[in-house]
Amino acid sequence: METTNEKCSFLIIQCDWDYVLRQHEGKAWVSLKHFGFSRPTSYGTLKRVGSAANGVPILEASDRFTVDDISARSIKISHTEFNVTTTFHAPVKTFHNIHNKSITTLDISKEGGLGVSACVDGTFNIWDTNNGMIRRKLVSHVGEVNCCNFFPSGMVVMSGGMDTQVKIWSAEDGTCARTLNGSHKCGILSLAAVGRGRNIVSASRDGSLKLWECSSASCVANLLEGKSEINFCCVTEMSDELETQLVQGEEISDAMPGNLEFDTEHKVATACCENGEVIGVAVLKRSILFEMKLPSAVNCCCYLDETILVVGLHDGSIVVLDIKNTRHPLAKKQICGSPVLSLSNSNQDSSFWASFGDGRCSLLKQPNIEIVYELTGPDCDPVYKVNATKSNWVFTASRDGVVRKYKC
Repeated sequence: METTNEKCSFLIIQCDWDYVLRQHEGKAWVSLKHFGFSRPTSYGTLKRVGSAANGVPILEASDRFTVDDISARSIKISHTEFNVTTTFHAPVKTFHNIHNKSITTLDISKEGGLGVSACVDGTFNIWDTNNGMIRRKLVSHVGEVNCCNFFPSGMVVMSGGMDTQVKIWSAEDGTCARTLNGSHKCGILSLAAVGRGRNIVSASRDGSLKLWECSSASCVANLLEGKSEINFCCVTEMSDELETQLVQGEEISDAMPGNLEFDTEHKVATACCENGEVIGVAVLKRSILFEMKLPSAVNCCCYLDETILVVGLHDGSIVVLDIKNTRHPLAKKQICGSPVLSLSNSNQDSSFWASFGDGRCSLLKQPNIEIVYELTGPDCDPVYKVNATKSNWVFTASRDGVVRKYKC
């Protein structure tokens, strides 16, 4: 299948539009940018000229922009000349008290009640997603915490830091139950649970991907070694038929789980590398199932289903791959000139969330990687992490030190 056109036009609105347009005669700017075109940016204004009976502002738009719909927390805007339409969502809640500085990573529990996040100042907290109240302050890593994730149970947290250590925490009392160390030579950048989480996978700046058993704090296997810096990893399940197909006719080993392996059958660990490589490894059989070299550093990825993998690149491109045929991407589009910093499955068909280094956070839809929604709030501050829950709440972590909560 041919890749999509690299050209992209998108709307941007003033980050605090939901506040200023509630004011008497409030004004907010809006613009239409073209990426990959030699066209100038179009600018316009939105001005409040009254209120509807339900209190929603009545707006007047300029310069071929139109307001198609508006509510308390969302606004749908079009540009008539270029036929571009986007719905913007403002945050329902903003949590300023969780951290005081840039928030580098964030995760939400499976049930959605708890969040965990880490900050550049070394703070690492578990908090209530309803009100942002800090439940536990976790202190043990030496230096910055690069990644933190809930286990599938939602009651245990794992974290990885620049100190090369992986730590396992109780979300109930904040105690550190296990420390996994002595194997990585550089900082841990990403972690992922295997199945229910008795085993986990860690990715490091040293170019290695390792399998651990949590109870014994043992490193079970090196899934990858000698690669460039691995920025992100995830673990997914595949069918026996797909695994057989990916081996591409080679002899399949009859590997059996060892005493320190649990639920590793038919699991694939995917590594996103600084040198542009995307590599899928069979966790049990320790064999590479697929690999691809892309033109820019790969920062993140997420699976839309068993075979469709979305990857985010440092040059602002998003690539959609079918892992059965990685030689020919299903789609590729450069959304902007800023890095794609994180991706999250949206729990909606063929769509996913992406956050960027220029402060944008977008819901994108296959097959043409079209923008459906944009989240507003950060004023050009990078959004380092976006996380969507099954109940359609979306949380973001930004350089401005604020956790934002959206309903989409």
